[in-house]
Amino acid sequence: MSDESNQKKQLTIQNVCKALKYAYSNNNNRTKQSALNFFQAHSHLLPRTRELMKGFIKLPRECILELVVTRRINLSQEEIYTAVIQWSECQCVLQSMEPSAENKREILGSI
Repeated sequence: MSDESNQKKQLTIQNVCKALKYAYSNNNNRTKQSALNFFQAHSHLLPRTRELMKGFIKLPRECILELVVTRRINLSQEEIYTAVIQWSECQCVLQSMEPSAENKREILGSI
């Protein structure tokens, strides 16, 4: 069995965001593409799956930007907005910032 097919078998809703975070921090393009494809196929579950949302809000900014810009999130505009706002609130907390509207805008930048 190839590494790629083994990797695809191992991706789950519970670990796809960890795989994305790993891929972005280690510049691992193979893992990144597999995880992005898996995330896209299951992104409709984001608002309804706590485990997926818990991982999503901890993803690095460049990953969120790629997911949004390349339209890899299969949700309505409103659901994407809500998810990205939740992500920005988490990022504020992780950076010891008040989750104010101004700080969330700063975190979001061009997303």
